[in-house]
Amino acid sequence: MIVLIVLILLFGSNNSNFKKELDGYLKNKLNSYEKWSYQIIKAPDENMGQIKIIDQNKLSVNGNLAYIPIEIVSANGRSVRSYVTIRLELFKKVFVAAKQIEAKEPLSSSDVKIKTVNISELRGTPVDLNENISKFRSRVNINSGEIIRTEMIEEQPVITAGQTITAKAVFGSVVVSTKAVARQNGLEGEIIKILTDNNKQLNARVIDSNNVIVEE
Repeated sequence: MIVLIVLILLFGSNNSNFKKELDGYLKNKLNSYEKWSYQIIKAPDENMGQIKIIDQNKLSVNGNLAYIPIEIVSANGRSVRSYVTIRLELFKKVFVAAKQIEAKEPLSSSDVKIKTVNISELRGTPVDLNENISKFRSRVNINSGEIIRTEMIEEQPVITAGQTITAKAVFGSVVVSTKAVARQNGLEGEIIKILTDNNKQLNARVIDSNNVIVEE
């Protein structure tokens, strides 16, 4: 991991141990990123006393700002709690659009590429690289080079409205099948409305891209 450290407010020599502690703390908390950097933008006066991080499990991040809880112990033993504020740059591998993608367009691996970018000021959540992008379609227009965020995509329906499907009804050990038309898009497991050959509208659960089971 590449760590670039730019200090706006420098601690005095008495707190050199805190700088090392802060570096180690951030390295542990930010280890999911390809690289990161920080700037200290607000910190207590070095003459107030010895500074240490008081909660190793807590890193509060708001946008590109993070707040580290600290304790300041003066020479006479008195302690005060405060925060060190830092500005972060966080770089992560994400999916970005390889071309202009239109709303409702099915996605494929050729539509995206993986790129390391600064996401510290990104609004939304990048799509996990472990996701099979071909399972999704765009909800909105996506510009070429734009980071693919979860808010921009949705799972592709396995059945689409107007599609001819096989509807199965189960009566004990007997299964009756008939042709029907889907009235709605549907994902696997979803309940959709279908229209049977005798123009009867029923609710049915999507099994796969061709089959549904009629729900009572």
